[in-house]
Amino acid sequence: MRTLLNVLDTGRLMFPSGNVEVIRNTALRQHFDPEFLNRIDQILTFNRLTDNWLETLLDIELAGLNRRLSKKQANLSLSLKLRDELCRGYDVRYGARETLRAFRQRLETAIARALLAYSHCYRFEASMKCREVSAHQYVE
Repeated sequence: MRTLLNVLDTGRLMFPSGNVEVIRNTALRQHFDPEFLNRIDQILTFNRLTDNWLETLLDIELAGLNRRLSKKQANLSLSLKLRDELCRGYDVRYGARETLRAFRQRLETAIARALLAYSHCYRFEASMKCREVSAHQYVE
């Protein structure tokens, strides 16, 4: 299954010998039954992300979180160190998924705790302390 997903993601098949074969739609049609291929709507080829895109994706996720927080009249900003840490989690094998997963798992938990601890505050900042993400009330 993992090999099939890799072929569908990258369009390449790597053999244990190290040889790489580029797989095109015609090759897929030769090796798989039409019943299987009919379940695939489309095959998209993704290029690897560069560092500047990671910052942009982080900004998009933060904007989405701030939209949700605005329902409680709250706002969140990230320290530079935390931004760097979240972007450093990027792994080319998994694309942006791992970065976004870390954002959700580490950051959303911290802001939820901060909202409960500081229910009277509306501006928060998340930062890194001893490899842990923490959110606290924002002080200018």
